Amino acid sequence: MRYYLNRNVARGDILSREGFMNLWMGRHVQLPKNIDSIDKLSINKKKSIDIINCSLDLYDFCHFFEKTEVEPQEGDIFVVQVVLGKYIYGKVIKTDVKLFDHDNKLQSEFVILLYRSVSNTPTKPEYPLELSNLLLKPLLQKNYFFSSGYAKIITNLPLTDEERDIDLGFEFGEYYQDIKGNFLDKAPKYKGFLRVEGLAIAFDIAKILTIDDTVLGNEYIVRVKRKLPLIKTRKDQEINNDIERIIQKMISFQEEIGSYNKNFKKAIQALSKVLYAFLDKIDNHNSENDYVELVSDIVEKINLINDFTENHLIETDEREDICSFIDSVSKNLGYKFSYDITEEKRKW
Repeated sequence: MRYYLNRNVARGDILSREGFMNLWMGRHVQLPKNIDSIDKLSINKKKSIDIINCSLDLYDFCHFFEKTEVEPQEGDIFVVQVVLGKYIYGKVIKTDVKLFDHDNKLQSEFVILLYRSVSNTPTKPEYPLELSNLLLKPLLQKNYFFSSGYAKIITNLPLTDEERDIDLGFEFGEYYQDIKGNFLDKAPKYKGFLRVEGLAIAFDIAKILTIDDTVLGNEYIVRVKRKLPLIKTRKDQEINNDIERIIQKMISFQEEIGSYNKNFKKAIQALSKVLYAFLDKIDNHNSENDYVELVSDIVEKINLINDFTENHLIETDEREDICSFIDSVSKNLGYKFSYDITEEKRKW
């Protein structure tokens, strides 16, 4: 049986207090027992959550490892570096519940469990990882979670009896399915999350570490960044106009198909920031090799942005526009390439 991504949130529903909290903080978030309403958060924490909700610079919340092609196996123990020199643990569990997108591409491959357990080194945990100590709800994920370098597998440990018999279910309509795809006759103890959003999980980790200071204490700080306008002025008006056309064309298309929601607004604004930052950086490059590295960097950042929208932001027209923009920049700098310099890193 196939499960399709639901990109629309029903309107007019009456949300419980917990439901509202999860929409505000991220539906993956496993709220601490002592936090069940916004009123219990301090003013600084509320501001921090709002900053996270209004930002899409993944590099604010991600500390990447070296990228590697890896096939996660059941029992793999991995770490995510949430602060430089601070790592939280996770574990991989196999699942027969599969999620497909609208293009019939597989979007889920396994379940990940993320724990509140923190280490100063990315090494095998010195203590048991217990289900009662989960940081987020169990999540269906795809391999990009690891191949991007966001998570690093460090060892493999057999599933415990508790993990093997986990009372975990994924809600689909009025029913729950367990980890093997069987329908359940009652709500499970652990409610997993069915949507797969790639590295958008970084934002939910940032949210929970902000509201729950029992994990990292006061070490997790969300810094306020100066907000950049969607379009900013540059001396090179022709290149500036190219970016403006790309952005406005994306906005018009998303409005036309009725998908210009909060996430797409964030994604398009993030893309604008990345394109202008690229122009700023080339002013200081020293060689053709430096320039190629800058192109690789912008392509990887656009990969993350597109991944946030479940690969719906950049399709054929958008890809051609962005590649044409990069090609124009290359020619203006006097570089002529006999190959597509975006192809090696590009996932869109």
